[in-house]
Amino acid sequence: MHRLAVLLAALTGILCAKNVTNPYQSCPLEKMQFASEGSFYVWNTTGPLPGAAALSRFSAQRIYVRYFDVVNGEGPEPAGIRHDVTTDIEVVPVIYITVPALEGLSEVQISSLAQNIVRLIGKIGFSGNEIQLDCDWNAGTKIAFFSLIQKLRELSSRKWGRPIQISATIRLHQLKYVRSTGIPPADR
Repeated sequence: MHRLAVLLAALTGILCAKNVTNPYQSCPLEKMQFASEGSFYVWNTTGPLPGAAALSRFSAQRIYVRYFDVVNGEGPEPAGIRHDVTTDIEVVPVIYITVPALEGLSEVQISSLAQNIVRLIGKIGFSGNEIQLDCDWNAGTKIAFFSLIQKLRELSSRKWGRPIQISATIRLHQLKYVRSTGIPPADR
């Protein structure tokens, strides 16, 4: 609990961008420095995507769009596939990967999964420089998930001929149990 309080105090100090003598001192909202641009998630896999005009008042320069899920069927397979990503704002594909889809995968199966993900992202449409993976990995699936990140980075960069960043979402329990869940080898 003490570590969490210290972490929050440190973050508050960073956000306030001032010399705080008392690390537990709160910072007034008007003194906080927020990101200069916003982003939004679009989690539904059907319907139109918002455009720049709809998001301009939020200074949003990109949207994170759920392209599809990877679930466990007869091995890992896609589900809930979005078919249209037409918009005039940058789109970052988000792939939601279920824990059962990663359980017990060999390196060959992980490579095949990475190839299938890259292929389907390309089929749906991709012109950016980032792909995000959303996964509730745990101690039992971290090796498979971390390997998938590395293979996905290599394959996507090769396919699109430029460096592609792989970002990953982090859940609070993954921070709490970082010694067992590990830190993913993601770029962001």
